[in-house]
Amino acid sequence: MKIVVVGTGYVGLVTGTCLAETGNDVTCVDCDRTKIDILNRGQIPIYEPGLAELVARNAAGGRLQFTTDLATAVENARLVFLAVGTPPADASSTTLIPHESDFGSGPDGSASPPELQIRGKGVCPVKSMFLSSSSNQKPLFKDSSLQAA
Repeated sequence: MKIVVVGTGYVGLVTGTCLAETGNDVTCVDCDRTKIDILNRGQIPIYEPGLAELVARNAAGGRLQFTTDLATAVENARLVFLAVGTPPADASSTTLIPHESDFGSGPDGSASPPELQIRGKGVCPVKSMFLSSSSNQKPLFKDSSLQAA
C-alpha cells in the first residue's frame, strides 16, 4: 500500500519506518528541507535505538522515501498519516488553524480523492481534528467524504 506520513519528527519518522518495515511503500514528507536532506543522506536527526538500521534497510529496499513535495507524495497515496505539531492557541488549548490549508484539497483546489484516508497522530488532544471558531466548530476536512478517525 502507498502511504504518506506528513512530519518527520519522533512520531512521523518512527511511524513511517515501521510501516515500511512491514512492506508498505512509504513517503515521509516534511517542510524542513534540511531535515529531509539529512534523511536522504542516510543520517537520522533523532535518537531512537535501532531506527538508523531500519531506515537504512527500508530506504535501500525502495520502501522508504523522504521529500518536501507534499503534492507529489499524496498523488497515488491510499493513506496519509498526519504527524505534525499541534500548536498552542493559548495556555489551555490547541489549534490546527495553521494547518487548515494543508488538508482537504489537492494542489489545484480539487477535492481529495474519496479513496484516500487521512489519519491524525495519536497524541492529538481531544477535538483537535476540528477547528474551533468561538462557539462553533467545523470539520478540518473540506471534503465531506473524509472522516476524522
